[in-house]
Amino acid sequence: MLTIRKDEDIKKDVIHRLTWDDRVEAAKIIVDVKEGKVTLTGSVPSYLARSAAYDDVWTVRGVRSVDNELSVKPLKVPSDEEIRTRVEDRLMTSPAFETADIDVEVDSGIVKLKGTVDALWKRSSAETITEALRGVVDVQNELAVVPTGDFVDEDIARRIIDALDRDARVDAEDVTVSVRNGTVTLTGTVPDRYARRAAYEAALYTSGVKEIHDQLAVSELALAA
Repeated sequence: MLTIRKDEDIKKDVIHRLTWDDRVEAAKIIVDVKEGKVTLTGSVPSYLARSAAYDDVWTVRGVRSVDNELSVKPLKVPSDEEIRTRVEDRLMTSPAFETADIDVEVDSGIVKLKGTVDALWKRSSAETITEALRGVVDVQNELAVVPTGDFVDEDIARRIIDALDRDARVDAEDVTVSVRNGTVTLTGTVPDRYARRAAYEAALYTSGVKEIHDQLAVSELALAA
């Protein structure tokens, strides 16, 4: 008989996970769980901490969804110009962005990234780099993905499926891959969150992909385990 984990057990594990993670600084985080749906409220000192808290919750068994309502309240607040300079310096010194065309705007700690990159993973990486910097309270990633070359949807789908076949974390037969104008949609049911992540990464690191719609579900057995 399938037994779904109790909300109080999930909440306890979430709190332990957040407290354990040195990146998060969880003293001001409030955790609420209802039918496996976790809501985080309160504040953290950095955007990196906010993202880390979100990722931590997903590692807990029984979690069905995460609503991250944490606000970012830096302990020390640099000026917008200082933040912009730091973001630009970090992006400019990364080999991934040598040929990218990225403009950085900052308003009250909210960083807006504009321009173009030639791969979806670079768009994601630019956000990851930015969110780790002190003083950043939010990142609005408006970077457009403009691949350098002609890519056929069928070829993109085939390369993603080939990548899934080589990945021990996921069974390619569990994932349906469809591609339309470079936008990938993943559907199906996978056994756990690690398989879901593997499928997402297979699409993320494939050339020609402009966007990913991740509609994969995780098996009820994994949620209850």
